[in-house]
Amino acid sequence: MTATSAFVFPRDRLFARLDGALRAPLALVVASEGSGKSTAVREYLATRAISSVWVDVGAAAGDPAAFVYALAAAFGDRVPAMRSSAASATQRLAGVEGHTAVVDWVREHLGTLEMTIVLDNIHALDDSPALVPLVRDLIEATLAHLRWILIGSSAAALPVAGWLANRLSELPIQDDDLQVDLDELRASLDGTGIELAQPALAKLLETTGGRPLGLAVALTNRRFDEKLSTDQLYDELVDVALERFEGAERG
Repeated sequence: MTATSAFVFPRDRLFARLDGALRAPLALVVASEGSGKSTAVREYLATRAISSVWVDVGAAAGDPAAFVYALAAAFGDRVPAMRSSAASATQRLAGVEGHTAVVDWVREHLGTLEMTIVLDNIHALDDSPALVPLVRDLIEATLAHLRWILIGSSAAALPVAGWLANRLSELPIQDDDLQVDLDELRASLDGTGIELAQPALAKLLETTGGRPLGLAVALTNRRFDEKLSTDQLYDELVDVALERFEGAERG
């Protein structure tokens, strides 16, 4: 199957939206699974040359100690002392101070650092009540000098309403912001030799939900006839994702 990187969709509108969101110290990207949230943020940070570290909240599996280790590992090259002291910090979690000690530990190591921390898969917090207070307090304790971008399909476990009311965050980036629109789809076709009337373009956007990966698969494989179903497109996305595997590994 042809690679899906043949089509690049204009992201100026989305990036301008992210520019606005990052005028506040905390930006939220909350949209449905498969909408391209993480990819869009990575592209944005690279385009704007914004220094960042990434922490996968889901990989912590709801364990505060695992989250501390993941955070320390993310800063390992920039703040080696943070990585070397992570074990001590996790031990303090079980003490009287609890997660407050970890917040103090982070502030001690990152107090003079100015950069962006990306927390991916924050929807994992919905099922991780033990981790929520640590993440919440850590964010709020460092907003004076760090920028945070939170990515996930849900932010229900976090005090988003309070952050909005206190102007710590702008309105979340959502599905509508991430989706490719009609003008962007047209622009992506310039010079490709593909000519589609507006009804066909609208149908393609409807079928793919305007998601960049889905559009790239459909266009690269010339699957833009009006009979294309969402299920068919999904099957092709799966094929693309698995094409590098063989045999039992593919199974």
